[in-house]
Amino acid sequence: MTVRFIIDNAHTGAALSATSEALAIENSQNSRRAYVWRSTDTTQQTITGTPTPTAASGFAVVRHNFSALATVQLILKKDAATVYDSGALTVSEPIPAGVWRAGVDAYGATYNERLDPQIFNIWFAPVFFDEYQIIITDADNAAGFLELGQIFLGLAFEPAYGMSYGVQMQWIEQTEHQRTDGGSLRSEGTHAKHRRMTFGLNYLGDTDRTAMLVDFFDAGKRSDVFISAYPEATGMLEIEHAFVARRMTDLTFTHPFANNWASNFAFEEV
Repeated sequence: MTVRFIIDNAHTGAALSATSEALAIENSQNSRRAYVWRSTDTTQQTITGTPTPTAASGFAVVRHNFSALATVQLILKKDAATVYDSGALTVSEPIPAGVWRAGVDAYGATYNERLDPQIFNIWFAPVFFDEYQIIITDADNAAGFLELGQIFLGLAFEPAYGMSYGVQMQWIEQTEHQRTDGGSLRSEGTHAKHRRMTFGLNYLGDTDRTAMLVDFFDAGKRSDVFISAYPEATGMLEIEHAFVARRMTDLTFTHPFANNWASNFAFEEV
């Protein structure tokens, strides 16, 4: 079962600009949910970033408000020459016939809108770049502005052997139940939810073990990581397992048999 990580995010340290900024584009470098970039209107928006020259093979826009008709285009450049162009990609994934439920799902309903926060991500062959543009088109956005929380852009790490059986995804609600003196059940808190995913990588070769040790050691437990389990599976399975998280477990590697290493992880959504 495949899992991919973007551990080193080039967007975090990049110099940024945007077509318009009702709220600063630099907010997209901050994981706190109250910090968002917001445009002044729904005209086409271009976000430009200039990072330290680096490579990337994965891209994600997290906690966006884009409508089902919105498109996002990623352009990477090196020495002013385009080295990658995704083209304008639709951010939503419509619920297909046979799965769509009449009277339950709205006409044209998408998988994306069923979960919050909404995330758009793509994967591509690694390219080296020193500038990037993110072009967002969403003229029909009902909010009257475009908004996003975080942007991830960096090299994807994918172990040769994926997650072992036993992957667990938890949706943790900020709600506590208490019994009253009369026996009624009272619920306190909010309806807010966050994800916690635990899994094992039980078949790591020396190359993957070294890469994970170096990358996660450098990032530390405080760093935001973009995770995509079951990437390119499409549908709710992929959407549910794509999120921004921080590592909750310490780095631990077990040597269960010759030429093999195993490690267990828990990641919690930021």
